[in-house]
Amino acid sequence: MIYVDPSETIKKLKEMKAKRILLQLPDGLKPRVFDYFTALSKEFNVIVSSEGFYGACDIGTMDVYGKVDCIVQLGHSRIPNIDYPIPVIFEEYLEKAQEDFSNVDFSILKESGYSKIGILYSIQYKNTEEIVSEYLRSLGYDVQKGKKDNRLAYDGRVLGCNY
Repeated sequence: MIYVDPSETIKKLKEMKAKRILLQLPDGLKPRVFDYFTALSKEFNVIVSSEGFYGACDIGTMDVYGKVDCIVQLGHSRIPNIDYPIPVIFEEYLEKAQEDFSNVDFSILKESGYSKIGILYSIQYKNTEEIVSEYLRSLGYDVQKGKKDNRLAYDGRVLGCNY
């Protein structure tokens, strides 16, 4: 189950005194966010972008963002080294963390003979990464994750446009 709380977005939009917002959604999230859209629509004039986009580096062109006070983008995190031309709120649409891994078969790791494991994740699994890392440490593995750079908001994060 993936979730995002619209009350946090509404609070941020009110603080910036936004009235007209552009809501950008990855195609896979469009069927899941009706309640989120409804909550925002009660407070703001919401335009839902029907165009595909490719993440936090793709907020559109002047003819798109020139008509709104703010962009709300679901499912991505801010890229720290991008200076956005208008306010953009990134709401990380996060998978609820699985906490019990007792039913997961880790035998392939044991059979490999490796003792060091690298962990990478896409943003929707941010809540799960630390739980998985701790579980693997409890099994005796040395867990490593990549260090963030000026394009990544979090250690261990994979950004699609880096590949």
